[in-house]
Amino acid sequence: MFANITRTTLCLTAFSIATLMGAPLDATKTESLDWNWKFARFGKMPDGSTLPEPGKALGFATATSEEAGNPADNAVDGDKSTRWCADGGKSGEKLTVDMGRPVDVKNINILWEKQNNHLFKLESSSDGKRWTTIEDKTSGQNNSKDDTVENKSGKARYFRVTATGNNQSNWASIREITFTDAKGETIRPQAPNGGKADTPSSPGFNDKNWRSLNLPHDWGIEGPYRMDLPNETGKLPWVGIGWYRKTLEKFPQTPRATNSIWTLTA
Repeated sequence: MFANITRTTLCLTAFSIATLMGAPLDATKTESLDWNWKFARFGKMPDGSTLPEPGKALGFATATSEEAGNPADNAVDGDKSTRWCADGGKSGEKLTVDMGRPVDVKNINILWEKQNNHLFKLESSSDGKRWTTIEDKTSGQNNSKDDTVENKSGKARYFRVTATGNNQSNWASIREITFTDAKGETIRPQAPNGGKADTPSSPGFNDKNWRSLNLPHDWGIEGPYRMDLPNETGKLPWVGIGWYRKTLEKFPQTPRATNSIWTLTA
């Protein structure tokens, strides 16, 4: 989007600014537009998990893959006749649910498409990055159509199911995940901030915790190498969403004018 400017040098001189805007000749400043950007990655992450993009269209669930017609949101739509299904039978497919705010969940019920010996791990997180294991059932026998797990990890906003296999080599497929509190009441996901999602393109977006770097930068080749990825990717997890932000300060038109802020996003 900004390929034409990120390789040039921005030179702001007292003479040019004074000529164009009537400001006094009192300063000279030179800075490259390549310097001091903020960066963050969303969508599919290098470890195979999914980190929701800020301001994305309403959707409470994401997955490492989706079979056509069976998207991730089907697993939390309250309808047991729909389902999420992965687009293949490989182990390690992940389904992540964003509750929209920290919630105090007592029990989590996973209703699978078919009765089987489902092997899985259930985790929770407050930020979608650091995960705590709630239950590890990646081994053993259960031969069930649904699994109810007690949550002892405390409040969390994100919950993730990693399907590691079953005894029939079926694709990971979940009809519904139900979250209940200590009274047995269902807790539904909801849009954060009352549905008013802030986006990285907004000038006031908080990128304080984003990574600082200089351009050029290629986040797609940072790795790590993953042998489970297709050959055409070079075994690098480059599929995802990358946001770059930079804030510029505009010179005032007069000595008493208030500076304004410009934000570039790419």
